[in-house]
Amino acid sequence: MQIKKLVVNSSGAPTEVEITYEKGDKFLSKEIEDDVVLKVKVAKLPTTNSFTYTGHSVDILTGGAYVPAITTKFTIPNMLKVAYETLKYETNYASWFPALQDELERYIKENIKNSKTGGYSFRGDVAKAVFVAVYLYGISQVPSFYADRLKWIQDKLNISEGVFTKNLSRVSAPLEDVISYYKAQNINVFTDTRPVEIKTKTYHQDVFLMRNSNPAIKGGYMTQHTKTLIEDYITETYYSAIKDSYRFQLMLECSHAVVDTTGLDDNNLRQYEDAVHDSFEITLPKETIKKLK
Repeated sequence: MQIKKLVVNSSGAPTEVEITYEKGDKFLSKEIEDDVVLKVKVAKLPTTNSFTYTGHSVDILTGGAYVPAITTKFTIPNMLKVAYETLKYETNYASWFPALQDELERYIKENIKNSKTGGYSFRGDVAKAVFVAVYLYGISQVPSFYADRLKWIQDKLNISEGVFTKNLSRVSAPLEDVISYYKAQNINVFTDTRPVEIKTKTYHQDVFLMRNSNPAIKGGYMTQHTKTLIEDYITETYYSAIKDSYRFQLMLECSHAVVDTTGLDDNNLRQYEDAVHDSFEITLPKETIKKLK
């Protein structure tokens, strides 16, 4: 196995590489055969800090019509998974893998250390806000081809699946419900910094996350109040000495995520692979657009 740097940034750190797998190397659980050379190109996108496929080639050294069986495993999701695992244990590639901002990592460690349960404490609005930030980051930035995104979130916060599910419900409401509730008040829920809540005679929900209504679309949109809570707390707590000249800014990957979790099968895998480099546009349902107007 060889790693060739194709592109480096101004600091000399690699941002795109080509990994060569050949005789004796493992691909998933199978050993690469003598007559096969696979080259996989992957990159780290600087705008989103995400791990992405950029191309591959397969050389069959024997020629003729013979096609080694292992080549059927060379799908884009599989190649991404193997490349991800390869670089995970190499030096100089730590920045290629999911990592929250240092300030958020510090807050989470302090929260868990002070918790009576040994896991993340959801007590207080700031704790709920940071939970939303971790959820949105994990659901969008942890590669689905490699790891269970929700497990990454649960491990990061040291909580169980049940605790995760219960608290996600407590801090969120469907986007369309929030828009409908605030439309009569002429309030833009995407930009207004006041707390978002839904109140009826029998129901009261504080909203930190406006989640997608479609169960196949995970993630959603952090309210501006939630974002402000995090930025104010970290600035006041960790940068109090310079708060007049510096304000902490939450990275975009923590503020919103729209992730289609529909599983790939034999019918749509090829469509996925063909569309890897195609741009696409996510559009809201017509009913939602009407409510926004």
